[in-house]
Amino acid sequence: MQRRVRVVRRRMPVTVQRRIRTTLKKGELTKHGYSIRKSDEARHRALAKAVKEDGALTVYKRLNLLYVWNKNNNPDIARIAKEDMEWVGRTYGIEVDGYSFK
Repeated sequence: MQRRVRVVRRRMPVTVQRRIRTTLKKGELTKHGYSIRKSDEARHRALAKAVKEDGALTVYKRLNLLYVWNKNNNPDIARIAKEDMEWVGRTYGIEVDGYSFK
């Protein structure tokens, strides 16, 4: 008799999911004019406006969430979000886990 192995997909706890969802509300970047479909310069201008209002680290974290949420289903969107995230890190001198973007 062969034994069946059942693969259980591990999920993030619901409390962690709620906490992450509250950090990125719909329109937080778009209200400054940010859109993945815009040119690099237009996105960077919008990100500069967002940094002025919310701070560089907050904008960096929002872009990181966009990257993480899209990396499997929409790799093109994830790539652009990651490039923008790195641009914010380089431009505003953000250091994450001892890694500096400068």
